[in-house]
Amino acid sequence: NSYRDAQKQDQMIFQRSSKEETISQGKKNVKMNIKTMRIWNPSPEDGEPKFENPSGVSSTVKALFSPQFVYADSHNEDFRDFGSTKITGKLIASLASDFYEDSLYKDFLTAHKKAFGKDGVKKYLTSAEDDLSQLLDNQFGESKIQFTFDPPEAPDMLKKGSIKILENGLLTDASEKGNGMQRALALAIIQVVAERTGKNGTDDTIRGMQFFVDEPEIYLHPLAQDRLMESVANLTPENQVFITTHSPYILRHFRKTTDSVNILSVHGGKRVRPMEKLNFKSPTIAEVTYKAFGVPTVELHSQLFSFLYMDWVEHHNGSGKLKSFNDYLIDSCKLSADYP
Repeated sequence: NSYRDAQKQDQMIFQRSSKEETISQGKKNVKMNIKTMRIWNPSPEDGEPKFENPSGVSSTVKALFSPQFVYADSHNEDFRDFGSTKITGKLIASLASDFYEDSLYKDFLTAHKKAFGKDGVKKYLTSAEDDLSQLLDNQFGESKIQFTFDPPEAPDMLKKGSIKILENGLLTDASEKGNGMQRALALAIIQVVAERTGKNGTDDTIRGMQFFVDEPEIYLHPLAQDRLMESVANLTPENQVFITTHSPYILRHFRKTTDSVNILSVHGGKRVRPMEKLNFKSPTIAEVTYKAFGVPTVELHSQLFSFLYMDWVEHHNGSGKLKSFNDYLIDSCKLSADYP
């Protein structure tokens, strides 16, 4: 998402988008895709404010933020990546940190040294070492070549990992699964991280991240949406979570003390504005629809009626009878007696 009307010079505005386009940047054309990190330039050389991809911006953003994206479409390969900056890689590195002191790992290092030492791989390379040594010796004096094979660093070995899914007796790489399974995997990983970093969690190595989840309700039935949001709540306040949704089951987990709702509307360019709160306990799809499109739905009228009715019963000595409440509305709102 982008804030196209932002003009403050003390702000840095970043964007990642699934929209693929080519922009004119300086004297060259730059292709933009979902992996391109863009930064807002309010005064570029050609005079037209736009998002650009200057050299080094990606590494700068990685140093400042640790964003984790779950897309509504098929771009969720980051959750299958065991790299040190990826959420799955961070989780595995955290879980495996004590393994490097285990006797099994030390036995592995010993076995590696033996396998790649003089009685292992090196015995097949002796003739090549001798030939190279002789050639160098003829040209530069006494020199001797040796091939050495140091054991890989533990984090590098973890990066080579992959996720496989056993289903109906068949073990398959996660990358070969459909969008629904891959999204479910990404959301499941987030839930595991939430349990380890939540109020009762003790893992400080995977805190301080930003999660961007695009329409988490896709492929999830209402109860699964509830369970997901309960887990997501555990991610805060140690992490930040940004969710786009059209689901009332997601929205009903809104927490007034910690959460906020923004409405994204399109008027030429995308605009983001805070939601103006009504008097409900928490925002609803009916309320959002009214604020976004100015459409007072039947559901909104029902909510307003319930709110006014309960307020009348509690604060205006209402009897609870609908006819008495109707008379109260007619009198308070100066309506005619035959008002429908």
